[in-house]
Amino acid sequence: MLDFVAEESPALTKTHLLPSKTVLSLNERLSRRIEHGFTRPKQKSFPHIDGLFLLLRASGLTRVDTTGRKPVLIVDPDAVNSWRDLNPTERYFTLLESWLLRGDPEIVGERAGAFLFNNPLLMWSEFFRQFEWRNRDTEKWIERTRYRPGHRNLALMELFGLVMVDDASAEPGKGWRIADVRPTEWGEALHAVLFASLAEHWDDIWFDLEQFPDGSSGRLQPIIQPYRPDWRRTLQLTGEDFQDGIFVFKVSLRKNLWRRIAIPAKETLDDLSDAILEAYGFDHDHLYLFRYKTRFGLSKEAFHPYMDEGPHTSEVRIGDLPLQPGAQMLYHYDFGDDWKFDVLLERIDPPDPDVGGYQIGERKGKSPEQYHHW
Repeated sequence: MLDFVAEESPALTKTHLLPSKTVLSLNERLSRRIEHGFTRPKQKSFPHIDGLFLLLRASGLTRVDTTGRKPVLIVDPDAVNSWRDLNPTERYFTLLESWLLRGDPEIVGERAGAFLFNNPLLMWSEFFRQFEWRNRDTEKWIERTRYRPGHRNLALMELFGLVMVDDASAEPGKGWRIADVRPTEWGEALHAVLFASLAEHWDDIWFDLEQFPDGSSGRLQPIIQPYRPDWRRTLQLTGEDFQDGIFVFKVSLRKNLWRRIAIPAKETLDDLSDAILEAYGFDHDHLYLFRYKTRFGLSKEAFHPYMDEGPHTSEVRIGDLPLQPGAQMLYHYDFGDDWKFDVLLERIDPPDPDVGGYQIGERKGKSPEQYHHW
């Protein structure tokens, strides 16, 4: 998969997933391919490809480039160079950790905010604990795996050697069909070690992940290293550098209603909020937030300075945002009336010392009345 991305830089869909033609081609190239009955499948129709895609994004080995006409998946050269220096044990646990601790379903287009309930480690543990009492003679048990732990998680369990899966015959219009699943000795041993340790310290780990979601790998290393001493190094990810320049945004309420705003990189999201409200003739009397995507494809939010939750928009500079031209943010203003603006980064112009604040440029369409319902 990594070689494929490096060679092809495959185009992605609008939701940053692999298109049908690509997943069909990849399924034929993989050593673990599945038989299917689809004519126009989606990425999730091939759980092993869906899982590998999740690992590529969650590990930081790849990122989405939005600067062209279509988004494309590219390798991160610094991360790949670090990856090449790792031994097989280090690579294995780097990917395992990426799945267990950063494998948020949002990366592959599922609902944001569901990671706590759908955390892969908890799904894996729940699945293994149920093996003893399940009635495995019924088809309902196999069908339930589609939902818990889900076919993508089950495929990754197989790829990591935690379970063995017997395939059933393909049927027209259906995807991966499973006849049976069995845990491996390696899977049971690794689960026992990890879950016993992590369950005791889960609150601390979860706090670390929420505060530092883009951090380097190695959170599981102290637990695993006594059993696998070859895990000495971890994958090193470089941080996002400050991008200097003049950021030019197209801020839209709908297709034919938008404003163009230019703002220096040193200004904050709080300044951008002021610019948007001024451009549309709105007051400044309500709370708001900005939502944008990290390098891993996860949503991150910055909040009005008066809100309890952080980070606050007054602390986030425009140049610190992990944005490329073509990337989009959501500006959600007034949580009662729910004004939602699409904020598209069109380009980044060179720095200009004569530009001291935001500038409102071209306008399209008449601004709506802010309190029209009154």
